[in-house]
Amino acid sequence: MMNLMARTKRLTYLVHRWTGVVGCVLIATLRYDDAIDEDRWTHARSLDAHRPLHRISVDGPLPGTLYVSGVTGQVVLDAPLSQQRWNYVGAWLHWLYMFKDGSVDPIWSWLVIGLSALCTVSALSGCVVGVWRWRFKGRYKTGARTPYREPWMRWHHVAGLLFGGVILTWIFSGLMSMNPLGIFSPKHIKPNLVAYYGGGSLPAGPLAQPSRVIQTLHQSGFLPVELHWRSLNAETYVLAYDRQAHIRLVRDDGQGGLAVSLSWPAAQALAAAGRLFSYPLIGNEVLRVDDAYYYRRHAEAMNGARQLGLPALRVDFADPGRTRVYIDLQTGAVVTSLDTSQRIGRWLFYFLHSWDTPGLLRTGPLRDLVIMVLSLGGLAVTLAGVRIGWRRVMRLYK
Repeated sequence: MMNLMARTKRLTYLVHRWTGVVGCVLIATLRYDDAIDEDRWTHARSLDAHRPLHRISVDGPLPGTLYVSGVTGQVVLDAPLSQQRWNYVGAWLHWLYMFKDGSVDPIWSWLVIGLSALCTVSALSGCVVGVWRWRFKGRYKTGARTPYREPWMRWHHVAGLLFGGVILTWIFSGLMSMNPLGIFSPKHIKPNLVAYYGGGSLPAGPLAQPSRVIQTLHQSGFLPVELHWRSLNAETYVLAYDRQAHIRLVRDDGQGGLAVSLSWPAAQALAAAGRLFSYPLIGNEVLRVDDAYYYRRHAEAMNGARQLGLPALRVDFADPGRTRVYIDLQTGAVVTSLDTSQRIGRWLFYFLHSWDTPGLLRTGPLRDLVIMVLSLGGLAVTLAGVRIGWRRVMRLYK
C-alpha cells in the first residue's frame, strides 16, 4: 500500500488529469483526508461500485471536496463548499439525510415512505376541503367566495386552491420515488448482459498493441486520454475518450489493421441485443433524439450523471414484462432496460416530480421559472398552514 505522501501525489496527479489544468496547484491546495465508505454527500447508489472513496479537500478560491474512486482512480464526485452549504437546505433536508445510515437503510426508507404517505393524504384532504368550501356560484355573507375571514385562513384557502394540486403531485411522486413495497421493481427476468457482451477474448493482433491503437486514433485526428478494451457479441474492441469525453470506437478491420468509427452499426448491435432475452424482438428503432425514457439532463440534475449517447438503439421484447432496452451505439453499452412497471414508475415519479419530458426540458429557463414560481406558491401554502397550526396548538396550552 502506498504511504500517505505517495498516495497524495498520485491522487493530486489524477485531479490534474481530471481538471485538465496542470498548474492548478498554483491556485489551489489539495489535501488528502482519508478513505471513506460513505458520508453525507455520497449516499447515491451510483457510487456503490466505487467504494471506498478517497476524500480530498481543495483549498483556494473555489474550496470543496473531491471524491476519487477507490476502484478506478476516477474523480467521481465534485462537492464545492458552496454546494455543500446549499445542500443542507436542499437534498440533505429534502431526503431527511440526517436520519440515514448507509446507502441501504430500511429504517430511513420506511420513515420517508410513512411521512410521504401521511403528507399525501393530508394534501389530498386539504384539496378536497378547499374545493368543497369554495363558492363557485354565489358568495358568502362577506361577499367573498371563501368562508374564512381571518387573513391567514383566507390566504391558506386561496393559495391552496391555486397550488394545492401541484403540492399533492409533488408529495405523491416523492412517495413513488421510494418504490414502496417494490411496486416498480422488475417483475420478471432481467436482460442477460453476459450473453449480450459475449465475454470476448483477450485482445489479439493490432488491438493488443496500445501504441498502435493510439497511433491510429491520432491519424484520425482524435487525441485519446483513456482507453477501454471491451467486447460486444464476443467481438473485442477499444473504446477511446479524449479530454472532452468525446468517444471513438477502434475495431479490427479484419485485414491486419484498425478502423476508427463514431458508433456501432445498428444492425450489429441489434444482432447482439437478440441474445438479451430468450423471447422474440417485437420492435426496434434508432434514436437520434431523446425520447420519454432515454433523455439527458444537465450534470447537477437528478440522473444527470448518466452517460447517454446518441444515436441509440431502442429494442422492445415480447417477454412477460414487455421490456424495452436502450443501447448506446456510441459505446455499445446497454444503458437501461425498463419493463412495464418501471415505465409506469417513470411517469408517477420522474415526470410528476421533475417535469422532465424531453419537450419540457427543451424549454430550458421557461420550465425552470415555472417550477420556481410553483415552488414558491407551495412554500406560501405550507407557511400559512404552519402558522395556523402553530397558533391552534398554542391555544391548547393557554
